[in-house]
Amino acid sequence: MKTNLTVALLLWTSLIMAQEIPKEAQRTLNQEKREYKELAREGYDIILDPIEQTPIDPSMYKIAPTYTGNWGNEYLGITGLFNEIKTKATKKVVVYIFDTAGEFDHPLLKAAAWNEKGRIYTSESSKLDGNGHGTHCAGIIAGISPSVPLGIARGLVEKGLLKVVPIKVLTNQGAGSFTWVINAVKDVNIEAAQLIQQGWSVVYSFSLGGNVPSGIPELETVFKYAVDQGVFISAASGNTGGEGVNYPGSSPNARAVAALERLDETNARRASYSTTGDQVYCAAPRSEERRV
Repeated sequence: MKTNLTVALLLWTSLIMAQEIPKEAQRTLNQEKREYKELAREGYDIILDPIEQTPIDPSMYKIAPTYTGNWGNEYLGITGLFNEIKTKATKKVVVYIFDTAGEFDHPLLKAAAWNEKGRIYTSESSKLDGNGHGTHCAGIIAGISPSVPLGIARGLVEKGLLKVVPIKVLTNQGAGSFTWVINAVKDVNIEAAQLIQQGWSVVYSFSLGGNVPSGIPELETVFKYAVDQGVFISAASGNTGGEGVNYPGSSPNARAVAALERLDETNARRASYSTTGDQVYCAAPRSEERRV
């Protein structure tokens, strides 16, 4: 099991840091690349990229110049509109995060975590996030810190309007199967339909993917059912740096999200590693703490 990453991941979500790669981080990245190859040989069809698996503690960096804000929140206008969003928002939203966590135990997610609805579809006995990636994704959405503006929807959390549900479809090694994803979506669809009837908005989040150019019919069936009920499905475009959006981001029932990198306080551009393609729906600020 990997070292628990959640503290560094949540406290430094989307922070810009110097690009010098510490030797320790490079060694870890090299080890992750070896593990990636081994997991592929074992037959997993979803494996988090090595760059998504490498823990980078900000203290390892020589920060010059120092940047201590949250550029993602600023670029999207969340920081400036925080009070207005919090005041005007009225509808409840639940985000199902299909990733490495079946339970969120980080204190900065306490207000948003809907752990009672968490599920596990891997062969592991514990729902807890032994990898950190799922917790990291939840932090981008719903993390609340007294000192740093974390989650982009933290205003909704503070108002009691947003919940995040952990659905564990990836192991603590960051690997999974589309069969697990299909089974998870089937089950969650039942609950999501009920919540929508109760007036909730429902989002499925997939910060994962694989190379499946033609898609998977059974997954498309359960995706279409979800969309027909009113679910919004978001998925990462990928980290290949080239053309060809990863699946399920390339699904006609999903909306692929690419990554932006910061240029300065107000400008951004496509991140060099972000996968492009016709299926890209939008782009959002990348989270820097996992980039090396």
